[in-house]
Amino acid sequence: MKGSHFLLRAISFQFFLLQKAKGSPTVGPGHLFEPDVCMMPPAIGRCHALKPRFFFNQSSMSCDLFTYGGCGGNGNNFVTKRDCEHTCNVTELCALAPKVGMCYALMHRYFYNQSSKACEVFMYGGCRGNVNNFQEKEQCEDSCGELAFCKLKPDRGPCRADFVRYFYNTSTKMCEQFKYGGCLGNTNNFMDPMECHFKCGDKGECLLPIQIGKCRGAIPKWRFDKTMRTCVEFTYSGCDGNKNNFDSEMECKKHCPVPEARGSMPKHVPIIFK
Repeated sequence: MKGSHFLLRAISFQFFLLQKAKGSPTVGPGHLFEPDVCMMPPAIGRCHALKPRFFFNQSSMSCDLFTYGGCGGNGNNFVTKRDCEHTCNVTELCALAPKVGMCYALMHRYFYNQSSKACEVFMYGGCRGNVNNFQEKEQCEDSCGELAFCKLKPDRGPCRADFVRYFYNTSTKMCEQFKYGGCLGNTNNFMDPMECHFKCGDKGECLLPIQIGKCRGAIPKWRFDKTMRTCVEFTYSGCDGNKNNFDSEMECKKHCPVPEARGSMPKHVPIIFK
């Protein structure tokens, strides 16, 4: 009886080692040893079908199309782009804490720090980890930086309303109209083309609120008023303040021009703003 019990325990232990060697998920103290599906490369699989699928591309931080063979493959394989974007949400991925991984290399990598709003260096072990992991600082800033949302493609969302919204088009470097369904979507979505233009067109200071400063001076200055959509005069104290502060009306209007539509604006045609 004791021999049978010992043999059963030995077989169980060998099975555990075999499963571990195969890479099956093993729950440890606070860890699930399974690669993040969003980090996996696209895998066609063993079969020869030609099925259109989507995978999360870590290089572009977007969901891209690939052709799936129909069997095998891996978890970075989604029937719809929406499923891919829901699972591999860029905003959530950029919020992940840096993860060294299970290996012991010492690779300099960059991660986006949500607290400091900056890309910072960390040491990567060389395997596993998560997708908040970039070889170059510029790549990190392009994917997760404060203006990364301006690079997102317009997303009307799953709802069926027809709201007129504006998105920043990085190809044309203009704000263009699209129809928003009313729910979900992404953050490249503005009710006002002016806000879109200033936030994504490198004119963010034009949207800053009035800030007189803490000194006792009385200096006439000009600022852009986003409600009135024009430049207005105000009295500046002489210190502190912010960048929405100009010496003349002409300087203010030159720096913060209100985008104007080209030609007529029928609702069925995209409106392009300078």
